[in-house]
This record gives sequence, C-alpha cells and structure tokens, in this order.
Amino acid sequence: MLLWKMQFKLKIGALQGFATEAAAAVRDWAFENTKYDYLHSYMKYSNVPSCKTSQKIGMKKLKEYPDEKNDVSFAFVISREEWKKSYAHRN
Repeated sequence: MLLWKMQFKLKIGALQGFATEAAAAVRDWAFENTKYDYLHSYMKYSNVPSCKTSQKIGMKKLKEYPDEKNDVSFAFVISREEWKKSYAHRN
C-alpha cells in the first residue's frame, strides 16, 4: 500500500513541476560541486515530458541516435558556461 501511494504521488508530482525543480537542483549541484563542463540527459524519443523538462532547465537537443531498446533516443546537453550565464546567479 505504501509503495502504491508513493508511486501515485510521484505521478501527480510530475504534473505539478516537481520534475523540473528536481532536475534544476541536480543541474545546479553538479556544476557547483564537480568539475564537469557539460551535463547530458538521455531519453526515449517518445518521452515528451522528459524532453520538455530538459529544455526547461536550459538544455538543448544535441543528438538523436538509434537505440536497440528504444528505437531512437535523444541526448540533451548544457555547458557550464551556458549555466553560468543563465542560472548560476539565481543561487
């Protein structure tokens, strides 16, 4: 019962912008606490909510590539420099 409630809340949360807030927090943490110059996000081509979330946090589609499991997958990316210009000052 508890697991079902957690899954239900997560699905509802995804419709309320929690995924975007979480993704932005991970993006900010990664650039503030690591030396990586780029962050990538990968998803199945038909996962429209994940594509939109990536775009909302400043990522741009880098590539579409064939994928045996998903037919086609997308790769999104944001650089440290792009992040600094648009998001770092907000923290």
